[in-house]
Amino acid sequence: MVDEGLSEKLLGALTDGEDALTDDEFETLLKYFDHRLTEKPDNPVLWNNKAVILDRMGNHEDALQYYDKATELDPQYFVAWYNKGNTLCFLDQVEEALQAYKNGMAINADDEGTLVDITQTLLQTDHIKDALRLFEEATALYPNNGKLHYCKGLVLETLGKGKRAVQAYKRSAELAPDFSQTRISLGNILFSLGQYEDAFDCYDRSLLEIEDDEELWNNMGYILFSMGRYEEAIQYYEKALQLNKGYKPAWYNKGYTLQSLNMLEDAIMCYDEAIKLDPNDEILWNNRGNAEYNLRRYETSIQFYEEALEFLPEYDIALNNIGNALMKMKKWEESIPWHDKALAVNKKFDYAWYAKGFALHKCGKHEEGLKLIDKSLELNPNYDHTWLAKAETLEDLGRLDEAMECLDKAIELNPDFREAWVGKAELLDHLGRDDEAVECQEEALRSFDVEVQVFPRDHIYPLEKGEYMLELLRHDEALRLFERELEERPKDARALAGKAKALLAMSKTEDALRTYVAALEVTPKDPDLWLEVGRAYMETGKNDRATKTLAQATKLAPDNVDAWLELARARSAQGDGKEALNAVDKALGLLGSRTEVPVGKKVEALLLRSAILRCSDNAQEAIVAAQEALDLDPRNELSWCEHGMTLISLKRYKEAIHSFDGALGVDPKYEAAWYGKARSLFEMGRPDKAKRFVEMALTLDPDYKDAKELKAKIGGR
Repeated sequence: MVDEGLSEKLLGALTDGEDALTDDEFETLLKYFDHRLTEKPDNPVLWNNKAVILDRMGNHEDALQYYDKATELDPQYFVAWYNKGNTLCFLDQVEEALQAYKNGMAINADDEGTLVDITQTLLQTDHIKDALRLFEEATALYPNNGKLHYCKGLVLETLGKGKRAVQAYKRSAELAPDFSQTRISLGNILFSLGQYEDAFDCYDRSLLEIEDDEELWNNMGYILFSMGRYEEAIQYYEKALQLNKGYKPAWYNKGYTLQSLNMLEDAIMCYDEAIKLDPNDEILWNNRGNAEYNLRRYETSIQFYEEALEFLPEYDIALNNIGNALMKMKKWEESIPWHDKALAVNKKFDYAWYAKGFALHKCGKHEEGLKLIDKSLELNPNYDHTWLAKAETLEDLGRLDEAMECLDKAIELNPDFREAWVGKAELLDHLGRDDEAVECQEEALRSFDVEVQVFPRDHIYPLEKGEYMLELLRHDEALRLFERELEERPKDARALAGKAKALLAMSKTEDALRTYVAALEVTPKDPDLWLEVGRAYMETGKNDRATKTLAQATKLAPDNVDAWLELARARSAQGDGKEALNAVDKALGLLGSRTEVPVGKKVEALLLRSAILRCSDNAQEAIVAAQEALDLDPRNELSWCEHGMTLISLKRYKEAIHSFDGALGVDPKYEAAWYGKARSLFEMGRPDKAKRFVEMALTLDPDYKDAKELKAKIGGR
């Protein structure tokens, strides 16, 4: 503290802090005071101010003698007593410091700046308990001094004694109702204790005196955000920005709140403004990436996460977020090193354990992935997505009862968790519990509606609901939903594709294909859309057009395994076994170049290779591919069935029956396995027994063409 008797210029220089002046400037000031003291040796203010200069220079011992001189000349000079106390604190002479403070308080205990200054000095010099002792004695001596109660509250808050701090602040507010800082501090601590409404009330009353404080408006907005009142919160952030357009916290908080409302483009604008003000803030860059991620612009999001890492290379959240974005792009293998980097920084990062575990599961390493998912649940048993990931992993391991328990736990944690309802419905359907499956499907649809209500501006949720309706074969409802969305956004490629899929399922083939073409006109460089249109052409028997369309998909995304597999199917349907084999081998080559490969995808490619070879009368090579697929995934009924069909081509009928039984052991309702078993028996000359099994296949699928033909042959015998 510097007495206001100094000239304004010198006062400003001193109060800026020690870094505001050079050593030479400090020496010049000392000479100035020495000169003044020769003129007025009995002026206590000059002695005090010379001591302040010495304190700023770090000469605390020398400063003490000048504070002593000031108080000797004027024992009522409270500023010097307080300054002396601060200097004694820096010298760790605590008892002497407390006595000096008490001397100052006896003279003047109402100067708020002085009281706050000595509180901060005690806290900065790690004399927190001594500070509490000082202010407890002071409030006992001067019980009606509200500012002393305020300082006591500051100390208690620093010590983590929140409830006692609240009492001190409330007492301060009662005694000094015009001291707005008390209510602000009270509001801060009430907020930290989760008492949002009381905190808001404290801030609101403070506005009566200091309504031009942007920090206060921002804090009130944050309280409203914490109470879930997002729209109101934005109004307070905007008021803060009206007062100060350069106030970064309000831009950040407004962006975060808009992001919570799924108003992502508006959120991006706010984050960009905050970044202009502080381009070195890694949290801003990370959240900017989150907005892109939530817009499903995953590649773009990675660029912003990388910017965050430029400023903090060990920023675990940004490291993990890059992994998450890669997972959304189905680059499971590439995601794993990023989760590892996050875990190297923070071994208790539960989300990173879950994400890495799920990526490993997707790469076919189910047991290893499950261990990491369990590790995540040890750290945080209340994250619904982790329970869903565990359920999916257990299901792939054939541990269905445990999988169901995990799905139930996810739903218990979040009754509106539609992915869990969808997963439970699929598992129940697989178990033949049809009525229960239908109930879960309805719950899933209800959960879609909840998402639409929570995020009314996000059109993705209605589209996802429509796509789920297609899976449930509710084609009419899905079509109506897509058409409603297209009324608002007639060039939405995803809505057009959904409409086309619904029309195709309703046998409105030409309308469907025209709609697919319209979608391609909107996004002509989307390989996934070309892939979907190619599949539609195949489904309608337009194999030539399918081949051209799928070839375009592989051209746009030459590393897309699914595109090459579909092209192989289209070539095979054209009867071009050689080109079909080239395409499937291209897919297998891509899979072979990756160190971590989803087992299911490699099995799919091997089974397709086997089928192409088998249909090309090359059963000897086909059985090699079928056996490799079976070795990779013995829990896959398709692997068993293709293995059986290849054995039929080799006329090894008894072995074929064994393979079909393996398929039925996985899925007793797999009609192709019943048909394969019937055909094997028929070829062995046992039509009566074959008839029973072919009828089982037709019970499961009355329109099964091959089974109908086999039954007719059996009847003919």
